[in-house]
Amino acid sequence: WSQASEAGSPRSYFEKNRGQVADALLKVTDDKSKSAKNKVVRGTYDKLRPTAKKHVEEAVPGLAGVLEKNLG
Repeated sequence: WSQASEAGSPRSYFEKNRGQVADALLKVTDDKSKSAKNKVVRGTYDKLRPTAKKHVEEAVPGLAGVLEKNLG
């Protein structure tokens, strides 16, 4: 958010950097998945992860709007 704010328009920054924003958000669940003790959970996450990035990228502009409204 701080990088997006410094760029001037957070919404524009998020839209231009969807992949980078999605990777940063997914890193949280990636890390949690790696430490999961349940192999079924880990395996399921690993199978779904490739499509998750696409879905998160699609949601990034909406996230930017929510953040602007509440943090802007």
